[in-house]
Amino acid sequence: MEAYGKIFRKYSAEEIDFNLNIYKPDEKKYHEVICEMKKRGFKQLIINSELMIEIMSQVIQNNGFILGIHFTESIDEYLTGKVKDLILKIRHKPMSFIELKELLDWTVDNNSIDISRIELLYKNSKFEIYSNGQIIGGENINVIFEEILIHVFKGYLE
Repeated sequence: MEAYGKIFRKYSAEEIDFNLNIYKPDEKKYHEVICEMKKRGFKQLIINSELMIEIMSQVIQNNGFILGIHFTESIDEYLTGKVKDLILKIRHKPMSFIELKELLDWTVDNNSIDISRIELLYKNSKFEIYSNGQIIGGENINVIFEEILIHVFKGYLE
């Protein structure tokens, strides 16, 4: 069974604390996870498009792959096709990520969440990361959180 995780943040005087709450949807409901963490002083972390692009960049730099990019609104077929083509190109030529980043530049305005979900392959596990801070993945969901996501969030939010 896939693991589900929800990312939270809490500010203290010195730093931001990031927490990945791993849960099983058949045992605990999504809103229950949020309520429990709220009682502990944590807030949901929303992953905007700028963060999504940085997460993809870090995954590629660490020998992972982008499997898919999904948008909140319908985008034209040309752009969809171009994104898919670049994702395939990046697998063989990682520097092509620069082209993808330039193509997605329109998504980073005003903390947008135009990128709703990304699918990644990292350390032989598939992960889906949603703009609402939810992660769905294999048994080692904490690996991508600890090795990639925390570093991206700290670099952006601290």
